[in-house]
Amino acid sequence: ALQRLSAAEYHLGQVHDFGFGAAQDDRLALEWYKKAADNGSAPAQRALGEFYLKGRGVPADAAAAARWFGRAAEGDDLRAQAQLGQLYFDGIGVPRDYQSAYVWFAIAAGQTPLEDNRKGILELRNIAAARMTSAALAAAKRRAAAWKPEVRR
Repeated sequence: ALQRLSAAEYHLGQVHDFGFGAAQDDRLALEWYKKAADNGSAPAQRALGEFYLKGRGVPADAAAAARWFGRAAEGDDLRAQAQLGQLYFDGIGVPRDYQSAYVWFAIAAGQTPLEDNRKGILELRNIAAARMTSAALAAAKRRAAAWKPEVRR
């Protein structure tokens, strides 16, 4: 972690987040997650989104959470993609946007390994689809089909 390796920084964040072999400490978890996130770690970016969404160690800030989930989702973090879809679906931290919710639910469902999880995400995607015009749905399908994760160093 001292060599600025994002995976090591992220794992140190987890050590302090969950108290694995060290005392649980939100401040230290946030510090290491932030370092990893700044070095491109999508899981660390998602973890920061969770901290901001819950107001854990930082003031609750749904807009900041959405920004962190967005960075992680673009970096191909499956859990962040599903969470970002939920934020757009509910209008939490971002304006309610069923088209964006559909896109992120579709992307997440396409790579969710567990059948029950995939079914739940697809159900949300389908509810979002039912709340859009046919033109908006067609645009959402095009966006989801064209999406590619950001290449990170």
